Amino acid sequence: MRCSLHAFILIIASAPSLCNGSSYVKPFAAQPQNEDTNLFIARVFKSKRGERMPYRIFIPRVYNSRKKYPLVLWLHGGAGRGTDNLRQISGGNTRGSHLWISADVQKKYPAFVIAPQCPENEMWATLELAKPTRQLRIVEELLSSIQNEFNINSQQLYVSGQSMGRFGTWALISEHPETFAAAIPVCGGGDESMAPRLIHTAIWAFHGEDDQAVSVERSRKMIAAIKRAGGTPMYTEYEGVGHNSWDRAFTEPDLLSWVFAQRARLHHHD
Repeated sequence: MRCSLHAFILIIASAPSLCNGSSYVKPFAAQPQNEDTNLFIARVFKSKRGERMPYRIFIPRVYNSRKKYPLVLWLHGGAGRGTDNLRQISGGNTRGSHLWISADVQKKYPAFVIAPQCPENEMWATLELAKPTRQLRIVEELLSSIQNEFNINSQQLYVSGQSMGRFGTWALISEHPETFAAAIPVCGGGDESMAPRLIHTAIWAFHGEDDQAVSVERSRKMIAAIKRAGGTPMYTEYEGVGHNSWDRAFTEPDLLSWVFAQRARLHHHD
């Protein structure tokens, strides 16, 4: 079986044996954190090429290895970069990473949450065309290893990211449209030429009208391109809001119910 993203799981289906060479090592020493942050277990993933990536994993309180669970991949923004294994789920990245783990949400939607950390001066994807970088390839390997370790539902992989992480979100779903049940890209951009590949992917994108860091036109054009290709993505633009549109996006009352209602259409092709 090929060790490709859609083969191993549809980031969550049966993981290929060829990915078994990757592993994780024990986490960093505990750092002062708030109670919710402590719900994320700190680990370091080691890729097949020996690269190490800090990441956090939230395991549902009710996890039963005989049942399948959804998984949410969180791709942090630029401020989350580093090696401390904390910034990707704290500061400006708190709302997007913690949205899924409250007791009330988990009671209704028990799910895993994975939050990898990109190194300083690196990116999840190129800014111009949102092409995956080596760091995003390591994330793909990480997700494969999580599939090997836990019982994840192959039709319920969800990916969300803000700013730098939004570019990574667009890059992942563009390369592997059959993998993800839903994507929530916030204030970033994608490659419009990839729009025809995304017509079957459930997408709810967000952007602030007054974003000075990443032009709102990046979202407008990407959504328009998908619609022209025959897709039906959702898009919310916040009037008078700047780059931190995630503060509004991750409090949308219908977001969670929309996300967890989505199921991946496995094996569809362009």
